[in-house]
Amino acid sequence: MSDMKALVSADELARDVAGAEAMLDRHKERKGELDAQEDSFKASIQFGQELISSGHYQSEQIKDIVSHTNGDCVCTAIDIL
Repeated sequence: MSDMKALVSADELARDVAGAEAMLDRHKERKGELDAQEDSFKASIQFGQELISSGHYQSEQIKDIVSHTNGDCVCTAIDIL
């Protein structure tokens, strides 16, 4: 998943129409991959919240991770999976 993070943050620019269309196709593909994992992201966040509520011994670390993934950036959610 760190590969996906690098791909999403790349400063790539198209030089022509064909290049722009190819780039758009790649972006759609990457978005599809992220969308396909949305349920997993949500389940991970929910599980983290349950661990915090139950008083898990690493609740503070879990709280930090969950607070950074609650809709702020899907890239961070990728990091915890």
